[in-house]
Amino acid sequence: MASESSPNQALGRNPGFVLGAVLGEAYNRGRDKLTLLADPELAPFGAWLEQLIAESSGKQGKGIVPVHGETLDSPDSYGSDRLFIYLSRNGKYERKVNQLRKAVQPVLTIGIQNNPALGSEFFKWEVAIATACAILGVNAFDQPDVQDSKKRTVAKITHYRAQHAFENSVPILESKGISLFGKHIPSGKQLPALIGKFITSGKSGEYVPINAYLRRDKKNELAIQQLRNWIRVKTGLATTAGFGPRFLHSIGQLYKGGANKGLFLVITADPKKDVEIPGEGLSFGTLEYGQALGDLEALEARDRRAIHIHLADPDLLATLVEKITQN
Repeated sequence: MASESSPNQALGRNPGFVLGAVLGEAYNRGRDKLTLLADPELAPFGAWLEQLIAESSGKQGKGIVPVHGETLDSPDSYGSDRLFIYLSRNGKYERKVNQLRKAVQPVLTIGIQNNPALGSEFFKWEVAIATACAILGVNAFDQPDVQDSKKRTVAKITHYRAQHAFENSVPILESKGISLFGKHIPSGKQLPALIGKFITSGKSGEYVPINAYLRRDKKNELAIQQLRNWIRVKTGLATTAGFGPRFLHSIGQLYKGGANKGLFLVITADPKKDVEIPGEGLSFGTLEYGQALGDLEALEARDRRAIHIHLADPDLLATLVEKITQN
């Protein structure tokens, strides 16, 4: 793959360049939601691609949005902002992929039949994303907005150490252990309905990122997936989902440096159990909450539409999602 993708190879036969040209030109035609479908054996590769694509391309108000982990639905569920790439090992999604093609949705299938082939894909995609970023006109090799979020988090933690509390923020609404904060909350008195109203205010071509500072387990993943499915059915918008603080170093650069097309749901919770960090004067739960507040401030500083949902108990996530999706 290194030889085939080298500068000495004719461009039309250079797999890294050709893939990058497809991604870049799809973006120029409004298909900026790169939707990754992967057979189960290849799903972790999709997560790696999410970081490569978002961190490299998401800056200067531009960026390819990697949509990883969405449940594949019928073709009429998707708008004209999608480019699908199917990472195939056993053909599990071949029938549904063919349905997308018949509906004139653009789909590329990349067969990865063994682990050495997977290794070559890492190299090809790095060349491809560098090529795509050249077409977009952005530097693939920096991450300026990730650093800004770090600085804001440090400021939050410094304030906490001095005052033993974070700066006060008054919730717009509270209901049964769920608090709602933000500058972009619609008017109303029912908390789940307000969140649903915020989500459904999105326009064609926008997307809904879900940033959950929660334990990444099967229960929470299922609840987040349920919410993503509801959003797609209700609005037709693409969704992304990440568990904090991991996502800050994967798709987080795109969120702050890319186009202002996101309606952000930032979800935090009081930990059931917390552990002090020796010698630091704060706990892991406090550090995580400080990271959430720092990143939320970075989003708001760029006029991103974001709401902050805080749960008094992490188990309230399933209750919250159930109430939202009933609307």
